[in-house]
Amino acid sequence: MEENYNLYCQRVDDDFFDGRSIHEKNIVMTPLDFSITRVYPNPFNSQTKIQFFLPGRTLMEISLFDQVGRELLTITEGYREAGFYDVPFNACNLPSGCYLLRLKADNRILSERIIVTK
Repeated sequence: MEENYNLYCQRVDDDFFDGRSIHEKNIVMTPLDFSITRVYPNPFNSQTKIQFFLPGRTLMEISLFDQVGRELLTITEGYREAGFYDVPFNACNLPSGCYLLRLKADNRILSERIIVTK
């Protein structure tokens, strides 16, 4: 999945600008490094979707930690090919609170705060 954005800009000529010329350009943006691209919805009641990108084949792991740093569970792990991924996450067994989502890949770590509300 690539991220698509519409870019709106005004054309400015060297000699003339009427302030009305609007042009639309669709731009495809692809991250260069691994990333958590989105956790949506957040905050959430029981279910959310974790979207992330891997630039190459790698061993990865997504884990959940509580506020004091205890690992609660591993959401997904294993080798993945390069690309965008959507991983559903069901938090129906967790109490309300703030948690830390951790993506580990290629000996690097990214984290994202998530909030469960009941």
